Amino acid sequence: MNGTTHSPHVDIPLAIARAGGRPDLARDLLRMLLDELPGHLAALDRALDRGDAAALRETLHRLGGAAAYCGVPRLEEAVRLLHEAAREGRSATDIRGLVDNLHAAGHGLLAAGPASLHHDWTAVPPA
Repeated sequence: MNGTTHSPHVDIPLAIARAGGRPDLARDLLRMLLDELPGHLAALDRALDRGDAAALRETLHRLGGAAAYCGVPRLEEAVRLLHEAAREGRSATDIRGLVDNLHAAGHGLLAAGPASLHHDWTAVPPA
């Protein structure tokens, strides 16, 4: 993160604010999201491959809920857009770009997120 407290993938002040001003909780929530994110992405792909709209919406709901507390704006926005499209009943073909965007955000977070866990979160004021 090059000494900064936020990036396109992790916004530490936002994460702390969403965790009620508790840096340790914010870091733990991000750690849990990073641990669970590969499974969420795999579940998303399984739901799409099966054409299971209910499983797709459930996966997006869970992932969106997790992202909402973690200060991960790019992932949060990608989930929101895809979830809206899924609720509208758009076809898998219609949402392919949104799926690709969510995967890019997820993989970007998986690449950038671990470094942010080593940042001194207690020295960062919440947003």
